[in-house]
Amino acid sequence: MGKKVTRLYEQFQPESYDLLLDVDRDDLSFSGTVTIRGKKTGRPTSRITLHQKDLKITSAKIVKHDKKGDQEVSVSRINLQKRFDEVRLHTHDEVYAGDYTLTLEFSGTVTKPMNGIYPCFFKHDGKDKRLIATQFESHHAREAFPCIDEPEAKATFDLTLVSPVGETAIANTPVKSENTTGSAKTTVFETTPKMSTYLLAFVFGDMKYLEAKTKDGVLVRTYATPDNIKHTQFALDTAVKTLEFYNDYFDIPYPLAKCDFIALPDFASGAMENWGCITFR
Repeated sequence: MGKKVTRLYEQFQPESYDLLLDVDRDDLSFSGTVTIRGKKTGRPTSRITLHQKDLKITSAKIVKHDKKGDQEVSVSRINLQKRFDEVRLHTHDEVYAGDYTLTLEFSGTVTKPMNGIYPCFFKHDGKDKRLIATQFESHHAREAFPCIDEPEAKATFDLTLVSPVGETAIANTPVKSENTTGSAKTTVFETTPKMSTYLLAFVFGDMKYLEAKTKDGVLVRTYATPDNIKHTQFALDTAVKTLEFYNDYFDIPYPLAKCDFIALPDFASGAMENWGCITFR
């Protein structure tokens, strides 16, 4: 019998992620900061473990929340266990069960295999162009940011994405705010519902869209590269009718404010059911 896989959710249970990602499409690299609020469970230990794969963790901070107020827990060592796709935050003192906030700064690589954060290649007006897209199912969110990358570890996500000015940026939820600094655009998205890490998604680049609304007011858009947007009308019409049909059939309203359908030039699966940001080949 093989060795039992250790479930990281059994020792730390995330409740919310506040994630900033700055992706450099030219250098095929990214950097970011993630703040994770959650509960340490089980026996006292001298470390907290998260998933990561091929990331460089440049700093880590642990803060405990209790009746005495907020207390920082000193991190003695950041240990990457590549064999297990883990980052282990070792502490000077034992960490007891309770509420904690973890903050990590990190960097990584945009890789051409179509998972994690990856580029999509296409031509428009005779020029070679790239979209940046994600594919986190089943266990590739750990390639983009440190997390508990297990389906049962459901949490909310607040995503902030830095991308080029003048390009479309899409994620699971509607845009909360945007601001520009030079050639960079910072997009803050609304908080997601509680969901698994593999459902988090974003895409940015030169895209166009068609849009319509369901009779219940849900905004539906079909996105594609500029030359292909004309081929998405049937998909848009079908999406609206399907959402309306299922709302009536199940008598359960679609729970999000919008539903985007994104046709990607490069995509390994047939489609991916990212909540509110569905991607297709």
